[in-house]
Amino acid sequence: MDTARYDVARVCRAYAVARGEPVNAAAYARAHYGPGAVLRILEKAASGVLDSGAISDDPDFTTAGAAFVAWILKPVSLISQIDAASPFFRAPFLVKTLAQDAGSTGYWTAEGAKIKTSAAGFDIFSLPPTKCAALTLATDEAVRRLDPGADAALSRDLARAVALEEGRAFVDPSNQGGPDKPASVTAGVPPIASSGTDPASIQADIAAMLAAYEGNLQTSVWLMPPSMCVALAGLGMAAGALSLVIGSSYFQGLPVVTHPGVPDGTLILCDPSAIALSDPRVVVADSSAQATIEVEDVDSNTTLYSTWQQNMVALRCLEYIHWRVMRPGCVSVLTGLIFTPASTGKTAARRAIGA
Repeated sequence: MDTARYDVARVCRAYAVARGEPVNAAAYARAHYGPGAVLRILEKAASGVLDSGAISDDPDFTTAGAAFVAWILKPVSLISQIDAASPFFRAPFLVKTLAQDAGSTGYWTAEGAKIKTSAAGFDIFSLPPTKCAALTLATDEAVRRLDPGADAALSRDLARAVALEEGRAFVDPSNQGGPDKPASVTAGVPPIASSGTDPASIQADIAAMLAAYEGNLQTSVWLMPPSMCVALAGLGMAAGALSLVIGSSYFQGLPVVTHPGVPDGTLILCDPSAIALSDPRVVVADSSAQATIEVEDVDSNTTLYSTWQQNMVALRCLEYIHWRVMRPGCVSVLTGLIFTPASTGKTAARRAIGA
């Protein structure tokens, strides 16, 4: 069995048992996992090799991160699901990349005649290694368990924590970006207001989205929250949603990706081939049993927790990732498409699960 997918969680466990001390964590990994990537990662951490430039080039970090992304993060990551439906433009960290921000045009030409060329626009950019950080809590007893089920549970907790924040940042129109965070792909895109939830209004809104859209429809995907997928499925063919099912869908002839990170009532059409995504996506993790965690609830009230007093361990997952829209017009946004139970009926849920 390939256990590389659990290397990130095992690094977390070693840190937790060693109370955050890299040298002791390496000793724990040597005793319980033997020679391998987990031990090498911890030995490099103990020697101070943790800067982002070294991480992105190190084979142990990149292999562990790639396995975590492919096997654990992909099912819950908006970016991974988009990439599976239609690949992004890949660009390494900190490497100058030439992007074409306007399409080239071909011409027929006679033998011996001059060949015309279009005035295509080019842009040179590089992607900095920004970090998406997430914390999750686990009991000390759960972290110390060594069976494969515990590895899988820890990995899933870490993946869920980072995937939700990553997804929100990718599509939230209010995320204008900054030195430590990439702007969302919808930032600065003029939204189109929904005209209604009946099939005729939806079709009119789709037409408005397409009129404002300059992406390549052959490589485009729809993004929507899961609740919208269920509601549109209830409308069926009249809304262009004949084959709309969560997890494997087409809407108006194009692939659909559903994710809770997409704001309620928001429908997004985007062309991933016109969006640069950092490659590789590097994931590192550690943990602490002697931390004070500030927890914020839905009402923005904060509570301080001592992991030592609660017999808990704080697991931290860092994903080095960045993205950038290369071509204007490759994203179109519809907002306010809020369905009520009365507008969809009980058949929506039945159709969404194929009943």
